[in-house]
Amino acid sequence: MFCENCGTKLPDDAKFCPECGAKVNAAPVTVQTLVPPTEVRQAKTSDVRRKKSSKIRGGVKSVPACTALTKETLKQIVDAMPDPFPSSYVYLPYDPASRPKNGKNSSDVFVEKFLNKCDAVLKSYGRGYVANVRDILLLSDDTVFGKGDEGFVLTEKGIVSSYRPYFIAYQNIRTVRGEDDFHVNGYDIAILYDAAANSYMEELLHRIIQTLRRAGMPKRTDASKPSGGLFPLTQQRFDAIVADMTFPDGNVYTAAKPSPEKFRKKLAKAMKAYGTRYMGETGTVYLLYDDTFFGACDDGYLLTDTGIVCSVEPHFIAYEDITEFHYEKQELWVNKIKLNVIANTGVPEFAAEVLKRILHG
Repeated sequence: MFCENCGTKLPDDAKFCPECGAKVNAAPVTVQTLVPPTEVRQAKTSDVRRKKSSKIRGGVKSVPACTALTKETLKQIVDAMPDPFPSSYVYLPYDPASRPKNGKNSSDVFVEKFLNKCDAVLKSYGRGYVANVRDILLLSDDTVFGKGDEGFVLTEKGIVSSYRPYFIAYQNIRTVRGEDDFHVNGYDIAILYDAAANSYMEELLHRIIQTLRRAGMPKRTDASKPSGGLFPLTQQRFDAIVADMTFPDGNVYTAAKPSPEKFRKKLAKAMKAYGTRYMGETGTVYLLYDDTFFGACDDGYLLTDTGIVCSVEPHFIAYEDITEFHYEKQELWVNKIKLNVIANTGVPEFAAEVLKRILHG
């Protein structure tokens, strides 16, 4: 059999794709083509392998072919969930299980809480991403006292979060993990102090993505994406990229410059500090940036054959997921994430030019 997400051939007993991390053997979904795919806003994120969690059971049997999530589709998915809706931290514009509470219909109490928290979202992190309450399909309150100004919401186009990267389009979600904190594409977008809520949201979001993909949602919407054949980056191509470039003094190291021995020693430190954890034992490092004053190499980033491994979140950014990069005030920014602190003249310009050549041939 083959992975429905990336097409990789899988063993018959596989539960997760070893290539993209997607779950397999999910219940089939029948798609009704009612409307054409619509263009949605997108925000690329890092590619981190999905960790094993709860098993998928069931799904939505029929949804319109659309790249956007609707209230009706979300309700179908919620109704099909095997686990009960969380008793805290997660809210809908309706009560999925109406129960009497304190003399009131629990649905009224539930909706009142939802609306109050939506108001907090619109005044805080939702500003600029969410137009009004009607755009919020589900809300996760990541605060201890229920203020609602931290967490994330599900909209028709994707996840809006109070934590970076602030917006992740559904078609760009690759991994979801609800262990300890709640992670999407390696980003820690919520703490959710309830293990049941974490587990529920992991399963729910996975079902949402699978449902939308079966309904015709493309994985990517960026037409300006570099053409195929550029990745993984080869040693020969990297050598050609930097052949005519003038290396800055300090902080930047490759196998050739300033010396193979210095690169080997610094790479060993970087791999011990963060490289092995976020890159694994496989892959090739072509360039190392040491973002420390005394050469400890426990902060910085690595340019590898598949992307950037960095000591700051999200720790890995695939070349294919880079949507923007620039340097300012001697700082290199990739996807709105600052990768360095030390202001070494010439280093950010050099790194930005290397990235430009890597991404665009």
